[in-house]
Amino acid sequence: MRRCPAPAEWRQSTSVGGFVQAKSRWSARRVHLRPLFAIVLAAATIPATSASAAQVSEWPAGASGFHPDTLIFLGPPKVTLDQPPTPSSDSAPSFSGTASETTLVTIYVYAGDHAKGTLVATLKAQVSGNHWVSAQVNPPLADGTYTAIARQVSSVDFLEGVSEPVTFEIDTQPPTVTLRPPPSPSNDAAPSFSGTASEATEVTVEVFEGPKPEGRIVATARAAPISGSWTSGAAAPALGDGTFTAIATQPSAIGNPPGWSAPVKFVVDTKPPTVTLDTPPSPSNEVTPAFSGTASEATEVTVEVFAGPKPEGLIVATAHAPGGSGSWTSGAAAPALSDGTFTAIATQPSEIGNLPGFSAPVTFVIDTKQPAVTLDPIPSPSGNAAPAFSGTASDHEPVTVQIYEGAHAEGAVLASATAEVQGGRWASGRASPTLQWGEYTAVATQPSSIGNPSGSSAPLSFVVAAIPPAVTTEGASSVARTSAAMYGSVNPRGAGINACYFEYGPTFAYGHSVECGFLAELRAWPPSGTNTVPVFARIYGLSPATTYHFRLVGAGEGGTGVGADDSFTTMPPFSFGEEGQGGKGVAHAKASSISRRRLAALITVQLRRHARRAHIASLLRSGAFKARFTAPEAGTAAISWSYQATAREAKQGVKNTGASTLVAVGKRRFSRAGRAMLELHLTRAGARLLTSLRGASASQPTGASSLRLRATCAFTPPAARPVRRSVALALRW
Repeated sequence: MRRCPAPAEWRQSTSVGGFVQAKSRWSARRVHLRPLFAIVLAAATIPATSASAAQVSEWPAGASGFHPDTLIFLGPPKVTLDQPPTPSSDSAPSFSGTASETTLVTIYVYAGDHAKGTLVATLKAQVSGNHWVSAQVNPPLADGTYTAIARQVSSVDFLEGVSEPVTFEIDTQPPTVTLRPPPSPSNDAAPSFSGTASEATEVTVEVFEGPKPEGRIVATARAAPISGSWTSGAAAPALGDGTFTAIATQPSAIGNPPGWSAPVKFVVDTKPPTVTLDTPPSPSNEVTPAFSGTASEATEVTVEVFAGPKPEGLIVATAHAPGGSGSWTSGAAAPALSDGTFTAIATQPSEIGNLPGFSAPVTFVIDTKQPAVTLDPIPSPSGNAAPAFSGTASDHEPVTVQIYEGAHAEGAVLASATAEVQGGRWASGRASPTLQWGEYTAVATQPSSIGNPSGSSAPLSFVVAAIPPAVTTEGASSVARTSAAMYGSVNPRGAGINACYFEYGPTFAYGHSVECGFLAELRAWPPSGTNTVPVFARIYGLSPATTYHFRLVGAGEGGTGVGADDSFTTMPPFSFGEEGQGGKGVAHAKASSISRRRLAALITVQLRRHARRAHIASLLRSGAFKARFTAPEAGTAAISWSYQATAREAKQGVKNTGASTLVAVGKRRFSRAGRAMLELHLTRAGARLLTSLRGASASQPTGASSLRLRATCAFTPPAARPVRRSVALALRW
């Protein structure tokens, strides 16, 4: 633009076609002035430095409409551009502003934050009443920063008006919000949350139960972002234990969809750690045992060891293990433990501030000693060349019995036997190989299942000799015209019985034999029995009115035992007038005499056997004792139990009057030989006595474990005198 002359340089002016013409003193060039934009001012008020307007002075005299001292200013159009909303989700904005002329306003939109560079849109706007509004940008703008400027051309082509540039941002995306995972696991049931956000609107954290953000919202927390970051208050309501998933959301301040963070999982755990303790090997000879188990946290696990079967008292040893990975193994316990019973418990502190966790207690035994083995005595001397052995053992490993020749456990092992241990006792099979006659020594040994030295019993010496079983022929009973029953007893004397039979016939040569049957409740001969075993045999097909001889034979490993000869006479054949007494009384008297001996042995065995199954507590509770009694023939059995205080029991407070007290009685009639239930009922005196004895025994630290009674049985066959037998028995409490 050319510099305008100073006011003193203007010489004349004329009006041409509605425009004012002025001529400068220093130039003959004419300047056209538009009256529309003329501003009439006093010449004295215009600064001499104005460079934006033509200056007119020395107007000619008589010029129409102007005073000689008037100045007129002209310039480019004045155009403004309003700031559009920013940021804005409107990708096709329109623009507005003001303009000083009526020519079209052109809006130029550039990419970036300056009005230069890449032109992305151009719009035109008509001016109405000094205001203008453009159409919307088409095509719509992409997200980003833009700068717009408005221009208006002068209607006289003098100058172009330009607005100030305005910068704005297009953003059609949801807000960007992030959520940091809270500490997990944590015992904070009302956690707060934090993260970042792209806008200033409130952030809401929604908490869902489970590993996914779905279902019911169980808690919420809110935060107001500051400088792009946010921290919420405590979640409400408080959470329970479990796994939860949180997600943060923020609404858009400019109408875009809300923003969502990625979901985060966390665990709330207010319980103590879960720790388990495996039971160590027990018994064990490891005096510094290590321990193992599982733990839910990564903190150190401590094992505390107490003496005894409960976790109480002083801690005698400890062991430590790092937690983590679900399982743990400790170092050796210290200090070393002695032999005995111990109880251990594992504890783990919480890494998140909960109470410590404790395992269930485990009890174990430390044993550095060799097993304790005993060997029960066996019958000696005996004819048992392959004896079996029994005893006790403290370990569960098999026991081996080794047999040496002579009176000492030395030299070569001649035979052996093995046994399994059950409930602390063991019983072997028969020794192998079979021994010869002579003296031997046996020793039982047991290896340790936990690596200790083997245990050995004291040596047991015994003698194997040619000793046959003791056999007794006890007589006959139930003698009829063609049948009879023979009775006897056999004492194996410590050796097995290979055969047991009765020989019988009309002469001393016998000629017939029949195998024995057991009167007692036995199914086989004991391999090394030492008690008398009653036996019997019933024979048929005999001749009437005939005398038969018989004897009992028992063959054992030590030889054959033969009983004494005995005889019986069968009844005569049926005949008319048999009701007379000739001959019958003699035969019956003979049979009854033989039966009495047999009955005495049978009664003795049964009284002892039944008494072993009786208990005072059961007697007092039920008032009766039931047992099956065996009768070899028809008759009536009457049984009684009586008691007389011993000197020791008298000292314990039981009154000793010198007379016996009838404790229990029972009676049973047998119509024929066989077994039947016989019931003994407690007498009133017996009930009082047993009650007082039980109280006296309970009050004594060393009270007796059984009560000694006298059992008596009277068996009366038909038309014969009763057979009476008494035995001592021990009645257990």
